[in-house]
Amino acid sequence: MDGLVADGDQETAKRIIGGLTTEAGLLRELRASLLEQREAIANDDPVALEGVIQQIGRTLVALGETRRERVRTAALLSDGPVSLVELATRLQPDLAASLRAASQDVHHVATSAARDLAVNQAVLRRAIETGEASLQRLLTLPEGAEPTAGYGEGATGGAGLLLNQRA
Repeated sequence: MDGLVADGDQETAKRIIGGLTTEAGLLRELRASLLEQREAIANDDPVALEGVIQQIGRTLVALGETRRERVRTAALLSDGPVSLVELATRLQPDLAASLRAASQDVHHVATSAARDLAVNQAVLRRAIETGEASLQRLLTLPEGAEPTAGYGEGATGGAGLLLNQRA
């Protein structure tokens, strides 16, 4: 399809711009959730962390669906898949400017979200490594200590855990 998109298709172009605006909003929501995730890790709050992880999952599902809908809608304006840059060249100048602005907004917010995600991955990696090191120290016998023969009656040695066998 060459030239400008027909007037009837201008509404479809507006739907694409609306979809981009929705995507940018979802990406901002994702960034906020990633910040909450870092705070939950810093506060050692597993309940908040679980809630944030679930919210991130819901946001990613919604983001994926919004993007698929944008691609399907854009395909209505051409003979197949079309890039937003190419689509903008076919629109009236005012709609083309709105499309470019919405597309740039999505790009900038997505780039920021990707940076936030990289920070969270590093924070989580460090938290896991710290937890593993702490667990290793906890489970390792102190230097010079002898392991106990067993638990319960007849066990010898002073090291080991005291267990309440009635519980």
